[in-house]
Amino acid sequence: AAYTAVNKIFADAIASMMRPHDTIWVHDYHLSLLPKLLDTAARQQYVDGTASSSTTTHHNHRRNYRRTIKMVYFLHIPFPTSQVFRELEHGEAILEGMLNADIVGFHAFDHARHFLNASKRILGLTYESLVGGLIGVRYKGRKVIVSMSNVSIEPDIVDAALILPSVSQEATFLKQKHGERSIIAGVDICQRLSGISLKLLSYERFLTDYPDWQPKVVMLLKCLIPGSRRTDEADALREVRFLVRRIQDTFGTSVIDYQELMGSSLPIDQRLAIWISSDVMMMTPIRQGLNLLPLEYVFCKKEPNYPGVTIASEFSAVCSVLNGALRINPFDVQITSTAIEKALSMKVEEKEARRARDINFVASCPSGLWTKNVLRDLNDATFGSYADSSTDGEQESIRRKHAAEKMEAVESPKAILARENESALSKLDVDKITAAYLSCKSRVIICDFNGTLVTKEPPGKYLKREILGTAGNKPPTAVVSALNKLCADQQNTVFVVSGDSQKNLEDAVGNISGLGLAASNGACFASPFVGIQNSQRIWKSFDLGVDWNAVREVGDGRVFLNI
Repeated sequence: AAYTAVNKIFADAIASMMRPHDTIWVHDYHLSLLPKLLDTAARQQYVDGTASSSTTTHHNHRRNYRRTIKMVYFLHIPFPTSQVFRELEHGEAILEGMLNADIVGFHAFDHARHFLNASKRILGLTYESLVGGLIGVRYKGRKVIVSMSNVSIEPDIVDAALILPSVSQEATFLKQKHGERSIIAGVDICQRLSGISLKLLSYERFLTDYPDWQPKVVMLLKCLIPGSRRTDEADALREVRFLVRRIQDTFGTSVIDYQELMGSSLPIDQRLAIWISSDVMMMTPIRQGLNLLPLEYVFCKKEPNYPGVTIASEFSAVCSVLNGALRINPFDVQITSTAIEKALSMKVEEKEARRARDINFVASCPSGLWTKNVLRDLNDATFGSYADSSTDGEQESIRRKHAAEKMEAVESPKAILARENESALSKLDVDKITAAYLSCKSRVIICDFNGTLVTKEPPGKYLKREILGTAGNKPPTAVVSALNKLCADQQNTVFVVSGDSQKNLEDAVGNISGLGLAASNGACFASPFVGIQNSQRIWKSFDLGVDWNAVREVGDGRVFLNI
């Protein structure tokens, strides 16, 4: 209720300022219901604006309503898998809220894939690849675009901060404090999802497995305590403090430089000093959206500076952005400790090669460019739907055509093969079939069931319901009437064959007098019968000569083979 109330407050405030053709950008999970609330508000504004017209005209306006506001919804945190998301009591409402935007954006492909799967499995929606490289979801007659895009740091701001005296002074102090030791740096929010305990466990294993490094390395760890999730933070702090003490008691106080700080961020000059002085930057979250700190680290290590190495958790969005990072699963403590050793021992040529993979993106994709790209996708997605084509000039017409081409679906290989097969298939000659039917004195007619007499359901639909594919589906009235007419002709023997179970087949067409049934793709069958409806059919099966007693003995483990 509180979540809905907050979204409603935002919706009311925005609706009071909203005008036709406005563009609205909604950020993050706090406001996932807002796009739908704003769509409802825009529709109501349109209705109110036409209320003064006649009743007939007013109803026509309601029916012909076309939304003119454009909306982006961008989620900056990971979207959970559909198995997790479907456990939410109001998960369907959250999905519908997000899908009322024109663009739904994510930072990582995995997050977008989870959203698409949830839309498909919970709402039954379909999606398709588009010519422009985007993905479109069909929702209430609209095509909602799902995009993946990333933003980097602000290079101008970081460059300006790098020349601050406080940065160079702090960097020099850190290097002098730790002498010749290689520095593994980390700045983390003190919450369970940050995976700080896993980082410390991996570092402890590294010091144990590689004792030569004990006098040559130090972990510089800044633990930020925002105070927003007190219980979570208290639990995480208790674990972290315990591990820090254990590491210091075992290997000495010089192997770890640990500090707790109140707040959710570290001042930029302090961060940059840490990045400049460190050799490795290590992030081990178990779930995380796009964290810009690793990008900031890479930028600080640009030429002519000595390159560093980034260790990134595969559960973070930055892992899909930084191609030069060492990717680790923080739950695998042994492999992570090996990655630490690899980062510290890496030759300078490999460090430079890894930096080269990332520096172009890090240095050239600030928030302004990212915003421009997202709005470009929004304009492409909505140009044909919301623009007024009656006032188009030549340039606008070309742009409209280009945008429409980008939104066209890319034909899948399956669709291409189906089209080619259909074009190569000889069409049924109805006149010849009719003539042959009338000239025969005895006819055998075999009809397929699922996909022919009834609509074929997708496998995922019935597997989730733990039933077979056609359960509950019955043929349309016209099909039942045709079957009755065919079965009433004494010259016809009519069978319906299905891969479905006996029960489902009987429930669907079992009451048609004179109709034979074959279930399980013909493994069992019931001969045509003439009698009252709902009478019991007699099912038979073919004797294929299988000794089922011998099979049962094998299943029970009573047969032993000598090899």
